[in-house]
Amino acid sequence: MAMKNATGPRARGATRTNGHKKKSTAKAPRFNQAPSPDPTSQSGLGRDSLYLQMLNCSDDAFMLLQSQRDNDELVDLVLLEANTSALNLLKRDAADAIGQTASLLPHALFGPILNCAQWLTPQAPQQNTSVLHERAYLKISLHQLDADCVCVILRNAHKPAVGEQLQEKLARFLEAAPDAVVVADLEGRYLHANAAACELLGYSREEILHKQFSDIIPDIQRRTLLQAKKQMADGAQLTSEWSIQRSDGRVITVEVSGKILKDGHWLGFVRDITRRKNNERELRLAAAVFDNTREAIVVTDAERNVLAVNGAFTTLTGYSEREAKGHILCEYLYRSGKHDEEFYQTLWQRVDADGHWRGEVWSRRKDGEVFPSWQNISAVSDDNGNINHYVLILSDISEKKAAEMKLSYLAHHDALTGLANRIAFNGNLERAIHHAERNSSKVALLYIDLDNFKIVNDTHGHLAGDQLLQITADRLRRCVRGEDAVARMGGDEFTIVLENISSLEDAVGVAEKVIHAMDLPVRLASGEVDVGLSIGISLFPDHAQSLNDVTRTADAAMYAAKKYARNSYQVFHPQQI
Repeated sequence: MAMKNATGPRARGATRTNGHKKKSTAKAPRFNQAPSPDPTSQSGLGRDSLYLQMLNCSDDAFMLLQSQRDNDELVDLVLLEANTSALNLLKRDAADAIGQTASLLPHALFGPILNCAQWLTPQAPQQNTSVLHERAYLKISLHQLDADCVCVILRNAHKPAVGEQLQEKLARFLEAAPDAVVVADLEGRYLHANAAACELLGYSREEILHKQFSDIIPDIQRRTLLQAKKQMADGAQLTSEWSIQRSDGRVITVEVSGKILKDGHWLGFVRDITRRKNNERELRLAAAVFDNTREAIVVTDAERNVLAVNGAFTTLTGYSEREAKGHILCEYLYRSGKHDEEFYQTLWQRVDADGHWRGEVWSRRKDGEVFPSWQNISAVSDDNGNINHYVLILSDISEKKAAEMKLSYLAHHDALTGLANRIAFNGNLERAIHHAERNSSKVALLYIDLDNFKIVNDTHGHLAGDQLLQITADRLRRCVRGEDAVARMGGDEFTIVLENISSLEDAVGVAEKVIHAMDLPVRLASGEVDVGLSIGISLFPDHAQSLNDVTRTADAAMYAAKKYARNSYQVFHPQQI
C-alpha cells in the first residue's frame, strides 16, 4: 500500500534521541484528510489523494501503526493512519484515535493485534490472526512495511447474510455454554474465550487474549502439546486430559476436546474434571483398602443380599465371591447354632434404628467350623434417609477369646492344682447359697486342712510338697459330684461346696469318703508318705445364714477337728467359736 504523503515512520511516530523514545509532536496525516493538490496533476488532485479516497471507500479497515520498542522488544503500537472503516470499527473520530497507543485503544481489537505483532520479523513480514468482536469474526492481516511501521487490515469474516442469524445464535450459544470454549491460532495464541473459560482460568477476557497455550500448561506437557497439534493437523479430533495452571497458581485437571477448523483456527471445549479425578482416586484408594484390609468386608443391598466381598472374607469363611454374591447374608454367617432367632432380629432392629451395631457373633465357616467373630455393621442411606446398603466388617476373634479364657482361668483357678481358687470359691459358695434360698434346700461347706504337710515339705522338699498338693486335689475331685465345687484356698487348705443336699448326713458321708481316700498311701518322687486330713463342716442355713458366716463356722470346725483328733471331721457347734 503506497502512502506518498507519509513522511516516514520516524518523522511521524516516536523518534529516538540518545537511545530513548521520544514521541513526535508532528501531526500525522490521515487517510480521511486529503493533502494539498499535486501541482503536477492535470486534474488538480494528487495521486496520493486518490489512494486515500480509495481506501476510505473500502469496507475493510486499514490502519498504519508504528512500533514502540524498548531494547528491541515491542512494548506498544501507535496509530498513525486509519481509514473510515477503521474509525467506524473503533467508534472514534480521527482526532480521538490518531496518535493514540494500542494500550489506550479498545483492547478486544488491539490486544490480539499487539500479540500478533510480536511475531513479525524480516523473515516473516506477514502474520494473520482473527478475533470475535461484537459478535463478528474479523480476520486480521499484519504486514511489516519497514523496521517500525506495520500495516493492519481487518476484514469482516461473516458468512453470507442468509447464515448471519444462525452464526449469531451460535455465538450466543458458545458464550453461554457451561463448558469453557476457546479459539486460538495455530501458534497457540488465544483469540477468543467465552465466560466459562474466563471463570475456569481465573483471568479476564482481555488477559486471556494476551496468553498462549504454553503460558498455562506445565513444562512437562510441552512435548505432549506438540504431538497433539500434529495429530489435529492431520484432521483428527482429539480428546485428552491436561493439567493447567489458573491465575491463582492452583493446578487443575481438565478434559479438552479440540479440533483444527477449516479456516485454520483451533477450537477447544474445556471441562474441569478435577473433582471427578479426585473422586476416582478416592474410589481407587477405597478399592485398595477393600481388597487389602485384613478384616473381612461384606456389602449387601437393602434386603441383605450379598453384592461384594473382599479377599479377607474368602480367607476367613472359605466362601469365594462368586459363591457369596446374590445370596442372603444369613445363609453364610448366621447359622452357627449359638444364637436363637430373637438374637438376630434384635441385632438388625438395632442396625436399622441406630444406623450401626457392633458386637460378638458366633459364625460358621464353609467347612462347618464355628468360630467367634467381632462384627461391625453399618447401614448406608440415600439422600432421603432410606437404607439402600449394609456394610459388615468382621474379624476372627478365636485367638482373642482363647486368650481371654486363659486369663479368666488363671484368675479363677489355682495354677498348681487346677482347682478353683479363693476368688472362684467365693463365687461358687455365693451362687450355691442363692440357689438354696430360692429352692429351700441346704448347702454344706467342708473346710479341709492337710495334717503333717509342713513335715513333708521340710523333709522331702518343696517339689515333693507341690506333688502332694496335686495328688490331694485329684483325690478330692474323685470324692464329689460334678455339680460340687472343690477349691484350694492357699497353702494346704482346701474346700468342698456341696449343693442340693437334704441333711447333715449327706455332708458327713462325703467327709468320711475324703478321709478314706487320703488313708491310701501317697507315693511321691522322693518316697512314700502318710498324711491325714482335718475337716470342718458347716451347714446352710442350719449353722450360718451368710457366705462369710458359713466360711467362718466351717473354718472353726476344722480347727476343732485338728485340735481334738487329727484325720477326722467335726461338725460346727457354737462352742467352737
